[in-house]
Amino acid sequence: EMLRSLVGSEMCIRDRSEEFTIRAGVGYEIVANDFLAFNFQFSDHIFETEITGTKKNTHNFEVSTGFSVFF
Repeated sequence: EMLRSLVGSEMCIRDRSEEFTIRAGVGYEIVANDFLAFNFQFSDHIFETEITGTKKNTHNFEVSTGFSVFF
């Protein structure tokens, strides 16, 4: 099963003011049998930052994998 997400939220970085963040991602879940599933997800967190002294858009990439056991 293909998974997709697009989320907007506030994020606090280094105790500074909160920054608006967009998170876009895709993933895939494979159900192996009645009690076991595996998943993989890739996301990009996009926000504007001034940590280096100049404003710029930053992309933080996230890759995650996992499995689920149903009982």
